[in-house]
Amino acid sequence: MKQIRFSKKIALIVAVIVTAVGVMWGVNYLKDRGIGMDKLKMLVKSVTGKRGAEKAAEELGQLLGAEEGKTPVPVKTAGVGISDYLESITSFGTIKGFGEIPIKFKESGAIDKFFFKEGDRIRKGALVVSQDKREQNLKLEYSRIEYEKNKKLFELGAITKDKLRQTELETKTAELDIEKRHFYAPTHGFMGTIKVNEGEMVEPNDVVATFLDINNVFCEVGIIERDIGQVIVGQKARVYIDAIPGQIFEGVVDSVSPMIEGRSRTQTVKILIPNRSHLIKPGMFAKAEITIFESKNGIVVPSSALKKTDQGYVAFGVARPQEKELSPAGYEMATATEIAIGIARQNENSALIEKGLFEGQEIVIESPMAKEKIEDGSKIEIINEE
Repeated sequence: MKQIRFSKKIALIVAVIVTAVGVMWGVNYLKDRGIGMDKLKMLVKSVTGKRGAEKAAEELGQLLGAEEGKTPVPVKTAGVGISDYLESITSFGTIKGFGEIPIKFKESGAIDKFFFKEGDRIRKGALVVSQDKREQNLKLEYSRIEYEKNKKLFELGAITKDKLRQTELETKTAELDIEKRHFYAPTHGFMGTIKVNEGEMVEPNDVVATFLDINNVFCEVGIIERDIGQVIVGQKARVYIDAIPGQIFEGVVDSVSPMIEGRSRTQTVKILIPNRSHLIKPGMFAKAEITIFESKNGIVVPSSALKKTDQGYVAFGVARPQEKELSPAGYEMATATEIAIGIARQNENSALIEKGLFEGQEIVIESPMAKEKIEDGSKIEIINEE
Protein backbone atom coordinates (compact mmCIF):
# COMPACT_ATOMS: atom_id res chain seq x y z
CA MET A 1 0.00 0.00 0.00
CA LYS A 2 2.81 2.40 0.89
CA GLN A 3 4.49 1.67 -2.43
CA ILE A 4 1.27 2.48 -4.31
CA ARG A 5 0.84 5.78 -2.43
CA PHE A 6 4.47 6.66 -3.06
CA SER A 7 4.04 5.94 -6.76
CA LYS A 8 0.93 8.19 -6.95
CA LYS A 9 2.82 11.03 -5.26
CA ILE A 10 5.69 10.72 -7.75
CA ALA A 11 3.20 10.68 -10.64
CA LEU A 12 1.49 13.86 -9.34
CA ILE A 13 4.80 15.71 -9.02
CA VAL A 14 5.81 14.67 -12.53
CA ALA A 15 2.43 15.81 -13.91
CA VAL A 16 2.78 19.25 -12.28
CA ILE A 17 6.30 19.67 -13.65
CA VAL A 18 5.25 18.64 -17.16
CA THR A 19 2.25 21.00 -17.06
CA ALA A 20 4.39 23.95 -15.91
CA VAL A 21 7.00 23.26 -18.58
CA GLY A 22 4.25 23.01 -21.19
CA VAL A 23 2.66 26.29 -20.15
CA MET A 24 6.02 28.10 -20.13
CA TRP A 25 6.93 26.64 -23.52
CA GLY A 26 3.54 27.64 -24.96
CA VAL A 27 3.73 31.19 -23.64
CA ASN A 28 7.32 31.64 -24.82
CA TYR A 29 6.29 30.20 -28.18
CA LEU A 30 3.59 32.90 -28.45
CA LYS A 31 6.00 35.62 -27.33
CA ASP A 32 8.53 34.59 -29.95
CA ARG A 33 5.84 35.20 -32.54
CA GLY A 34 5.08 38.74 -31.35
CA ILE A 35 2.07 37.91 -29.20
CA GLY A 36 2.36 40.11 -26.10
CA MET A 37 0.44 40.22 -22.85
CA ASP A 38 -2.50 42.12 -24.34
CA LYS A 39 -3.05 39.44 -26.97
CA LEU A 40 -2.48 36.73 -24.37
CA LYS A 41 -5.31 38.30 -22.38
CA MET A 42 -7.57 38.05 -25.40
CA LEU A 43 -6.66 34.38 -25.81
CA VAL A 44 -7.21 33.70 -22.13
CA LYS A 45 -10.51 35.61 -22.20
CA SER A 46 -11.97 33.15 -24.68
CA VAL A 47 -11.35 30.40 -22.16
CA THR A 48 -11.74 32.06 -18.76
CA GLY A 49 -14.30 34.75 -19.54
CA LYS A 50 -13.99 38.52 -19.02
CA ARG A 51 -13.69 38.47 -15.22
CA GLY A 52 -10.90 35.92 -15.20
CA ALA A 53 -8.87 37.37 -18.06
CA GLU A 54 -6.88 39.89 -16.02
CA LYS A 55 -6.03 37.44 -13.24
CA ALA A 56 -5.09 34.66 -15.65
CA ALA A 57 -2.89 37.00 -17.67
CA GLU A 58 -1.08 38.14 -14.52
CA GLU A 59 -0.45 34.50 -13.56
CA LEU A 60 0.92 33.86 -17.04
CA GLY A 61 3.20 36.88 -16.59
CA GLN A 62 4.49 35.42 -13.34
CA LEU A 63 5.13 32.06 -15.02
CA LEU A 64 7.14 33.88 -17.65
CA GLY A 65 9.19 35.44 -14.88
CA ALA A 66 8.29 38.94 -16.05
CA GLU A 67 9.63 41.56 -13.65
CA GLU A 68 7.44 44.50 -12.62
CA GLY A 69 7.93 47.43 -14.98
CA LYS A 70 9.07 45.38 -17.99
CA THR A 71 5.57 44.84 -19.35
CA PRO A 72 4.56 48.14 -21.04
CA VAL A 73 1.57 49.92 -19.52
CA PRO A 74 -1.11 50.89 -22.07
CA VAL A 75 -1.91 54.62 -21.88
CA LYS A 76 -3.66 57.43 -23.71
CA THR A 77 -1.76 60.69 -24.20
CA ALA A 78 -2.51 64.26 -25.28
CA GLY A 79 -0.81 67.60 -25.59
CA VAL A 80 -1.24 70.10 -22.75
CA GLY A 81 -3.55 72.89 -23.86
CA ILE A 82 -4.62 76.39 -22.83
CA SER A 83 -8.29 76.72 -21.90
CA ASP A 84 -10.72 78.25 -19.42
CA TYR A 85 -11.13 76.59 -16.03
CA LEU A 86 -14.53 76.51 -14.40
CA GLU A 87 -15.87 75.30 -11.05
CA SER A 88 -19.58 75.20 -10.42
CA ILE A 89 -22.23 73.95 -8.02
CA THR A 90 -25.10 72.02 -9.59
CA SER A 91 -28.61 72.10 -8.17
CA PHE A 92 -32.14 71.42 -9.37
CA GLY A 93 -35.26 73.50 -9.07
CA THR A 94 -38.13 75.11 -10.93
CA ILE A 95 -39.02 78.32 -12.71
CA LYS A 96 -41.07 80.12 -10.10
CA GLY A 97 -42.40 83.06 -12.08
CA PHE A 98 -41.67 86.27 -13.84
CA GLY A 99 -39.74 89.14 -12.38
CA GLU A 100 -42.09 91.30 -10.31
CA ILE A 101 -41.86 95.09 -10.49
CA PRO A 102 -43.75 96.86 -7.68
CA ILE A 103 -45.95 99.73 -8.84
CA LYS A 104 -45.55 102.75 -6.53
CA PHE A 105 -46.19 106.50 -6.63
CA LYS A 106 -43.96 109.23 -5.22
CA GLU A 107 -46.85 111.44 -4.13
CA SER A 108 -49.85 110.92 -1.89
CA GLY A 109 -53.18 110.64 -3.66
CA ALA A 110 -56.18 108.54 -4.54
CA ILE A 111 -56.02 105.81 -7.18
CA ASP A 112 -57.92 107.06 -10.22
CA LYS A 113 -57.97 104.04 -12.58
CA PHE A 114 -56.43 100.66 -13.35
CA PHE A 115 -56.32 100.23 -17.13
CA PHE A 116 -55.73 96.45 -17.02
CA LYS A 117 -57.11 93.52 -15.05
CA GLU A 118 -54.93 90.93 -13.28
CA GLY A 119 -53.34 88.59 -15.83
CA ASP A 120 -53.80 90.93 -18.81
CA ARG A 121 -50.90 91.16 -21.28
CA ILE A 122 -49.41 94.67 -21.42
CA ARG A 123 -47.23 96.14 -24.13
CA LYS A 124 -44.19 98.27 -23.34
CA GLY A 125 -45.08 101.96 -22.78
CA ALA A 126 -48.80 101.38 -22.07
CA LEU A 127 -50.42 103.35 -19.22
CA VAL A 128 -51.08 100.82 -16.44
CA VAL A 129 -52.52 102.83 -13.52
CA SER A 130 -52.92 106.49 -12.58
CA GLN A 131 -53.68 108.62 -9.53
CA ASP A 132 -56.40 111.24 -9.24
CA LYS A 133 -55.05 114.39 -10.98
CA ARG A 134 -57.90 116.87 -10.67
CA GLU A 135 -55.99 119.23 -8.41
CA GLN A 136 -52.85 118.96 -10.52
CA ASN A 137 -54.85 119.59 -13.72
CA LEU A 138 -56.20 122.82 -12.24
CA LYS A 139 -52.70 123.95 -11.30
CA LEU A 140 -51.50 123.16 -14.81
CA GLU A 141 -54.38 125.05 -16.39
CA TYR A 142 -53.75 128.07 -14.14
CA SER A 143 -49.99 128.09 -14.88
CA ARG A 144 -50.63 127.94 -18.62
CA ILE A 145 -53.00 130.90 -18.44
CA GLU A 146 -50.41 132.85 -16.44
CA TYR A 147 -47.72 131.98 -18.95
CA GLU A 148 -49.75 133.16 -21.94
CA LYS A 149 -50.67 136.42 -20.12
CA ASN A 150 -47.04 137.13 -19.15
CA LYS A 151 -45.87 136.28 -22.66
CA LYS A 152 -48.03 139.13 -24.07
CA LEU A 153 -46.88 141.50 -21.32
CA PHE A 154 -43.26 140.65 -22.10
CA GLU A 155 -43.82 141.38 -25.81
CA LEU A 156 -45.25 144.80 -24.78
CA GLY A 157 -42.25 145.42 -22.52
CA ALA A 158 -44.37 145.49 -19.37
CA ILE A 159 -42.46 142.70 -17.54
CA THR A 160 -38.91 141.40 -17.51
CA LYS A 161 -37.70 138.24 -19.19
CA ASP A 162 -37.07 136.64 -15.76
CA LYS A 163 -40.74 137.03 -14.87
CA LEU A 164 -41.74 135.26 -18.09
CA ARG A 165 -39.22 132.54 -17.40
CA GLN A 166 -40.69 132.04 -13.91
CA THR A 167 -44.21 131.34 -15.22
CA GLU A 168 -42.75 129.04 -17.90
CA LEU A 169 -41.03 126.93 -15.21
CA GLU A 170 -44.22 126.82 -13.15
CA THR A 171 -46.03 125.33 -16.16
CA LYS A 172 -43.38 122.64 -16.67
CA THR A 173 -43.44 121.78 -12.95
CA ALA A 174 -47.22 121.28 -13.12
CA GLU A 175 -46.82 119.03 -16.16
CA LEU A 176 -44.18 116.89 -14.37
CA ASP A 177 -46.42 116.64 -11.30
CA ILE A 178 -49.11 115.07 -13.46
CA GLU A 179 -46.66 112.64 -15.11
CA LYS A 180 -45.55 111.41 -11.68
CA ARG A 181 -49.10 110.22 -11.13
CA HIS A 182 -48.95 107.81 -14.09
CA PHE A 183 -47.26 104.39 -14.23
CA TYR A 184 -46.23 103.16 -17.70
CA ALA A 185 -45.14 99.58 -18.50
CA PRO A 186 -41.31 99.53 -18.61
CA THR A 187 -41.30 96.37 -20.78
CA HIS A 188 -43.71 93.90 -22.34
CA GLY A 189 -45.38 91.99 -19.51
CA PHE A 190 -48.50 91.08 -17.58
CA MET A 191 -50.62 92.75 -14.92
CA GLY A 192 -49.85 91.12 -11.59
CA THR A 193 -51.70 91.35 -8.28
CA ILE A 194 -53.73 94.51 -7.67
CA LYS A 195 -53.44 95.40 -3.99
CA VAL A 196 -55.72 98.46 -3.63
CA ASN A 197 -59.05 99.60 -5.02
CA GLU A 198 -59.80 102.52 -7.32
CA GLY A 199 -60.47 105.63 -5.24
CA GLU A 200 -58.36 104.42 -2.32
CA MET A 201 -55.76 106.80 -0.88
CA VAL A 202 -52.13 105.71 -1.02
CA GLU A 203 -49.00 107.14 0.49
CA PRO A 204 -45.57 107.48 -1.18
CA ASN A 205 -43.94 104.06 -1.77
CA ASP A 206 -47.12 102.08 -1.02
CA VAL A 207 -47.28 99.13 -3.43
CA VAL A 208 -50.56 99.47 -5.32
CA ALA A 209 -49.99 96.54 -7.73
CA THR A 210 -47.27 94.42 -9.34
CA PHE A 211 -46.13 94.38 -12.94
CA LEU A 212 -44.83 91.03 -14.20
CA ASP A 213 -41.81 91.42 -16.46
CA ILE A 214 -41.85 88.53 -18.95
CA ASN A 215 -38.42 89.52 -20.26
CA ASN A 216 -36.91 88.10 -17.07
CA VAL A 217 -37.75 85.00 -15.01
CA PHE A 218 -36.40 83.39 -11.85
CA CYS A 219 -35.02 79.89 -11.44
CA GLU A 220 -35.37 78.90 -7.79
CA VAL A 221 -33.02 76.16 -6.54
CA GLY A 222 -31.99 74.73 -3.19
CA ILE A 223 -28.30 74.77 -2.23
CA ILE A 224 -27.16 72.31 0.43
CA GLU A 225 -25.72 73.68 3.65
CA ARG A 226 -22.19 72.49 2.81
CA ASP A 227 -22.05 74.60 -0.37
CA ILE A 228 -24.03 77.70 0.57
CA GLY A 229 -20.96 79.63 1.71
CA GLN A 230 -19.63 79.52 -1.86
CA VAL A 231 -22.73 81.11 -3.43
CA ILE A 232 -23.04 84.90 -3.49
CA VAL A 233 -25.22 87.45 -5.28
CA GLY A 234 -23.89 88.34 -8.72
CA GLN A 235 -22.35 84.97 -9.64
CA LYS A 236 -22.99 83.69 -13.15
CA ALA A 237 -25.16 80.63 -13.72
CA ARG A 238 -26.05 78.34 -16.61
CA VAL A 239 -29.61 76.98 -16.58
CA TYR A 240 -30.85 73.91 -18.47
CA ILE A 241 -34.61 73.35 -18.86
CA ASP A 242 -36.02 69.91 -19.69
CA ALA A 243 -38.92 71.37 -21.65
CA ILE A 244 -36.53 73.35 -23.87
CA PRO A 245 -33.82 70.80 -24.80
CA GLY A 246 -30.64 71.88 -26.54
CA GLN A 247 -30.61 75.42 -25.13
CA ILE A 248 -28.51 76.92 -22.35
CA PHE A 249 -29.88 79.98 -20.56
CA GLU A 250 -27.40 82.36 -18.97
CA GLY A 251 -28.39 83.89 -15.64
CA VAL A 252 -27.06 85.56 -12.52
CA VAL A 253 -27.64 84.88 -8.81
CA ASP A 254 -30.18 87.50 -7.74
CA SER A 255 -30.75 86.55 -4.08
CA VAL A 256 -29.69 84.04 -1.43
CA SER A 257 -32.16 83.26 1.35
CA PRO A 258 -30.73 83.67 4.87
CA MET A 259 -32.82 80.73 6.14
CA ILE A 260 -31.98 77.00 6.07
CA GLU A 261 -35.19 75.18 5.23
CA GLY A 262 -36.68 71.96 6.60
CA ARG A 263 -35.31 68.46 6.49
CA SER A 264 -33.52 69.10 3.22
CA ARG A 265 -31.19 71.54 5.02
CA THR A 266 -31.03 73.77 1.95
CA GLN A 267 -31.10 77.49 1.30
CA THR A 268 -33.13 78.97 -1.51
CA VAL A 269 -31.20 80.73 -4.26
CA LYS A 270 -32.96 82.73 -6.99
CA ILE A 271 -31.29 83.03 -10.38
CA LEU A 272 -32.46 85.82 -12.67
CA ILE A 273 -32.65 84.71 -16.33
CA PRO A 274 -33.29 86.95 -19.36
CA ASN A 275 -36.37 85.63 -21.21
CA ARG A 276 -36.59 87.91 -24.23
CA SER A 277 -37.71 85.00 -26.41
CA HIS A 278 -40.55 84.38 -23.91
CA LEU A 279 -39.93 80.61 -24.10
CA ILE A 280 -39.53 80.04 -20.36
CA LYS A 281 -42.73 79.54 -18.37
CA PRO A 282 -43.40 79.21 -14.62
CA GLY A 283 -43.35 75.63 -13.32
CA MET A 284 -40.74 74.32 -15.73
CA PHE A 285 -38.17 71.96 -14.19
CA ALA A 286 -34.59 73.24 -14.41
CA LYS A 287 -30.99 72.37 -13.61
CA ALA A 288 -28.67 75.22 -12.63
CA GLU A 289 -24.87 75.31 -12.62
CA ILE A 290 -23.70 78.24 -10.50
CA THR A 291 -20.13 79.34 -11.28
CA ILE A 292 -18.13 79.66 -8.04
CA PHE A 293 -14.68 80.02 -9.66
CA GLU A 294 -13.51 80.87 -13.17
CA SER A 295 -10.08 81.39 -14.69
CA LYS A 296 -9.38 82.35 -18.31
CA ASN A 297 -6.58 81.00 -20.51
CA GLY A 298 -4.82 78.68 -18.07
CA ILE A 299 -3.01 75.34 -18.22
CA VAL A 300 -5.87 72.87 -17.70
CA VAL A 301 -5.52 69.07 -17.72
CA PRO A 302 -7.93 66.21 -16.96
CA SER A 303 -7.95 65.07 -13.34
CA SER A 304 -7.29 61.56 -14.64
CA ALA A 305 -3.81 62.76 -15.68
CA LEU A 306 -2.76 63.35 -12.07
CA LYS A 307 -1.34 60.95 -9.51
CA LYS A 308 -1.12 61.76 -5.82
CA THR A 309 2.13 60.86 -4.04
CA ASP A 310 3.49 61.46 -0.55
CA GLN A 311 5.33 64.50 -1.91
CA GLY A 312 2.33 65.92 -3.77
CA TYR A 313 0.77 65.58 -7.20
CA VAL A 314 2.66 64.42 -10.29
CA ALA A 315 1.88 63.98 -13.96
CA PHE A 316 3.73 61.79 -16.43
CA GLY A 317 5.40 63.21 -19.51
CA VAL A 318 6.00 61.10 -22.60
CA ALA A 319 9.56 60.52 -23.84
CA ARG A 320 9.46 58.96 -27.30
CA PRO A 321 12.57 57.17 -28.60
CA GLN A 322 14.43 58.62 -31.58
CA GLU A 323 13.56 55.57 -33.63
CA LYS A 324 9.95 54.47 -33.57
CA GLU A 325 9.48 51.31 -31.53
CA LEU A 326 6.35 49.16 -31.45
CA SER A 327 5.08 46.94 -28.65
CA PRO A 328 4.22 43.27 -29.38
CA ALA A 329 0.59 44.43 -29.62
CA GLY A 330 1.53 46.90 -32.37
CA TYR A 331 1.36 50.15 -30.37
CA GLU A 332 4.06 52.83 -30.29
CA MET A 333 6.39 52.52 -27.30
CA ALA A 334 7.65 55.35 -25.09
CA THR A 335 8.91 56.05 -21.58
CA ALA A 336 6.98 57.81 -18.80
CA THR A 337 8.81 60.66 -17.03
CA GLU A 338 7.50 61.85 -13.68
CA ILE A 339 6.81 65.60 -13.41
CA ALA A 340 6.13 67.33 -10.09
CA ILE A 341 3.34 69.86 -10.54
CA GLY A 342 1.56 72.58 -8.59
CA ILE A 343 -2.24 72.71 -8.63
CA ALA A 344 -4.10 76.00 -8.24
CA ARG A 345 -7.62 74.49 -8.32
CA GLN A 346 -9.08 71.08 -9.00
CA ASN A 347 -12.54 69.62 -9.49
CA GLU A 348 -13.85 66.18 -10.38
CA ASN A 349 -13.05 66.49 -14.08
CA SER A 350 -10.12 68.87 -14.48
CA ALA A 351 -7.30 70.72 -12.73
CA LEU A 352 -5.84 74.20 -13.15
CA ILE A 353 -2.04 73.87 -13.15
CA GLU A 354 0.09 76.69 -11.75
CA LYS A 355 3.54 75.13 -12.34
CA GLY A 356 5.25 72.10 -13.83
CA LEU A 357 3.60 71.84 -17.28
CA PHE A 358 3.72 73.93 -20.44
CA GLU A 359 1.52 74.27 -23.50
CA GLY A 360 2.01 71.53 -26.11
CA GLN A 361 3.80 69.14 -23.74
CA GLU A 362 2.70 65.51 -24.24
CA ILE A 363 1.48 63.81 -21.07
CA VAL A 364 -0.34 60.66 -20.06
CA ILE A 365 -4.00 61.57 -19.58
CA GLU A 366 -5.47 58.14 -18.90
CA SER A 367 -4.46 54.54 -18.34
CA PRO A 368 -6.81 51.58 -18.77
CA MET A 369 -4.69 49.79 -16.15
CA ALA A 370 -4.20 50.92 -12.55
CA LYS A 371 -2.41 54.28 -12.44
CA GLU A 372 -0.20 52.98 -9.64
CA LYS A 373 1.59 50.80 -12.21
CA ILE A 374 3.06 53.89 -13.91
CA GLU A 375 6.27 55.17 -12.38
CA ASP A 376 9.15 57.36 -13.46
CA GLY A 377 10.88 55.45 -16.26
CA SER A 378 8.03 52.98 -16.86
CA LYS A 379 7.66 51.61 -20.35
CA ILE A 380 4.35 52.63 -21.88
CA GLU A 381 2.53 51.80 -25.09
CA ILE A 382 0.45 54.62 -26.54
CA ILE A 383 -3.03 53.40 -27.48
CA ASN A 384 -4.51 56.69 -28.67
CA GLU A 385 -7.43 56.21 -31.04
CA GLU A 386 -6.80 57.39 -34.55
